[in-house]
Amino acid sequence: MAFLLGSNNLGTTVLRKSEFVFLFADLPFNEGYNLCIYDRGEKRVALISSASDKPQIFSLQFTLDANGCQEFTLEVDNELREYFEHSNRIDVHPYFDKDPWYSGIIDDTSLKQSDGTKLVVKGSGFFDIIKGLPINRSFENKGLSEIIGTIALDDISKQSRIVYNPDMISTSVYQVNKIEFLNQAVDKALEQLATLDGNAQYGVNGKREFYWLPQDDNLHWYRFLDRQLSGGLTVQTVTKDIYNRLLIKCGKLDTENKNNYAGTIEDAVSRGRRGLKWKELTAPDVLDTGDALRWGNYELQKIKDPVQKATLEEVELWPDRRFPPEKIEARGKIRVYDHDGVKYDLPVAKVQYKITGGQTISVRLEIGSPQPSLEQIAKDFYLKIARDTALNEQNLKQI
Repeated sequence: MAFLLGSNNLGTTVLRKSEFVFLFADLPFNEGYNLCIYDRGEKRVALISSASDKPQIFSLQFTLDANGCQEFTLEVDNELREYFEHSNRIDVHPYFDKDPWYSGIIDDTSLKQSDGTKLVVKGSGFFDIIKGLPINRSFENKGLSEIIGTIALDDISKQSRIVYNPDMISTSVYQVNKIEFLNQAVDKALEQLATLDGNAQYGVNGKREFYWLPQDDNLHWYRFLDRQLSGGLTVQTVTKDIYNRLLIKCGKLDTENKNNYAGTIEDAVSRGRRGLKWKELTAPDVLDTGDALRWGNYELQKIKDPVQKATLEEVELWPDRRFPPEKIEARGKIRVYDHDGVKYDLPVAKVQYKITGGQTISVRLEIGSPQPSLEQIAKDFYLKIARDTALNEQNLKQI
């Protein structure tokens, strides 16, 4: 017996217990979406379409950040409970795009307390899987791209449902003399390698593909208030965690003086504007006193002044019907013009998609340069030292 969930101009959606048949036609985009469900064997078992006469999805939210697909929350008709089993996969196709914009794994299901007819489904993106994968490998005299390729294929793809696509791994000129990962989580290994590759951006996209791409500072999107941002623009200046004097300590102990104090550095202009704000900071172990002070000066430039952040509500994804809808991701920058024509070029940090009312797709953006943590600042400078001095085998082991 077939259960008809819906039909639209892309074809007819038919759901059966044993098989699922649906054909994506190469036709123009339309308002609405499809949601595909796959079992743990990657067999497609259901598709729920917003084109159905009876909506089965009441709300859907999912998030994209620099590591790709993150958490999702879904409210669906409880009659469809059997398809939302633990570890089943969902793919979301906004505007009936043939390629999914989001892919995630179901972690939990529960009935909504206030309404027993609605099932609340929660889950996470595939990057969460990487956090639970181990790595025990050493590399010697290898290019960074080759190392990433090996990890992506052998330690990620072969151990999970994440797809290996060599085209999604960018070429790096960096050559690693030797580096070891012993009983580490794969995501921590990737984090260390990213500092050697200009803070490369890595994660898992909506096609479940692992990616390793260069830091993206390009402008990708343009929006105007009122015309394309009905929810408005809120820009704030973040002054938290600003420091203009740093007390620098070395990771290495000065055996002659019996201390690890390297010196103090200060930005007089920032101090004059905001008063004295100081912080004690320990440099990486591999740096001597001179390099530690250079490191401190480099870091001070990043934390001595405020940064701008903004939130964009109700961002229009399809401003021009002559072109496909724009999938906004957490990469590159967006240029926003306010009511006075003032422009802001800010990096996209997080994208939150929300689908309600059948076919309505709305987007909320968090943009701006987040104040870097002191830990991240240390990693940034470590990259600079690594490239300037061609880190030897001992230094690489300490990364």
